[in-house]
Amino acid sequence: MKQTISTALAALALSGAAAAPAVADDASLKQTVEHQERSGTRALNAFNKATDAWRKSGSDADLKKLRSATGRQLTQIERYQEAVEAEEPSSKPYAKAKRALLTALGQLEDGYTSLNRAFARLLEGESRRAVLREVRAADRKLDAASASLKRAKLLIGD
Repeated sequence: MKQTISTALAALALSGAAAAPAVADDASLKQTVEHQERSGTRALNAFNKATDAWRKSGSDADLKKLRSATGRQLTQIERYQEAVEAEEPSSKPYAKAKRALLTALGQLEDGYTSLNRAFARLLEGESRRAVLREVRAADRKLDAASASLKRAKLLIGD
């Protein structure tokens, strides 16, 4: 009985020992990016809608909704980062793409965190003029991060 279990375990180990072709691991990274982009679209649309509503009304209620949408964006970015970190690309170009994706996602996270802080200050009663510099800096971070993310996705052919 012991020998049968040992043989079965050895067979399992040998069947998994053969390395999967590079395409499978690289394809997995590409698939993960595509999935995260699709699932992040909803949060991004909600953020854009909340931004437009607050720009039009300037109300505290719309600012609270915008801050909430910003928090959802941060959550989505964290999920995206975790999914990319879990991937193990087997080729150098995809490993480079993974590093670039993680860097860009970190930049996005910084930008949305800065925005979230600015919105919190506005809700605490600070004037828009006092917070404007922080919002503009966050906007520049988000623009740069977006460009970095596009370049990183080009590395995996997306």
